Amino acid sequence: MNSKNADELFNTYRFKYEYCFVLMLIMFVFSFDVAASEAGAGDVKSSYVNVNTLKCEAFDVVIETYCEVDVDDFPVCGSQRVVFSDGKNKKTSEVIYKYNFDTGIQQLIVEASCNKLANNDLYVVLRSTTFGNCDTCEWIDVFTLKGKYIGSSDGNYDSRSFIHKLLNRKMLDLIFDGFFVERIEVHRSRDSQDK
Repeated sequence: MNSKNADELFNTYRFKYEYCFVLMLIMFVFSFDVAASEAGAGDVKSSYVNVNTLKCEAFDVVIETYCEVDVDDFPVCGSQRVVFSDGKNKKTSEVIYKYNFDTGIQQLIVEASCNKLANNDLYVVLRSTTFGNCDTCEWIDVFTLKGKYIGSSDGNYDSRSFIHKLLNRKMLDLIFDGFFVERIEVHRSRDSQDK
């Protein structure tokens, strides 16, 4: 083999090796970028908290909704904190609602009301939903003004937050026959919190 053939052969293999090296480097960088985005390293999730306050005579009920915006700019809310306090900002009770997304269903408190019954007793009623279209896709949870849990209507809730107990028919009728002293909507979108 003469030196000209050897140089051509060397340059051919050198080009192939350099080409393969550059190709492998590009593939490595691309696979690292894909792995990082799948792991969420490149994703910036926008977390926020909505705060809504219900006034019920001298008591306040503050509902904090903890959300983040998913990849489709849709708010996904993993929990809500309900704080009951007297008019002097002294916390009397607190309930945490934790939501499970394994089923793909978003449960959420969407309304809070101060209800006065015929006997003048006041109760806090939290109306929740799964945003579905079924008989049990909406339900209420009933609390005293100090935050003692009374019970719930039949609903499609899970018990991650607390153990729900069914209200008896008489109490449900009293709640539904009473009237609203005050009622607020509880939103999950970023721009709809109390100012």
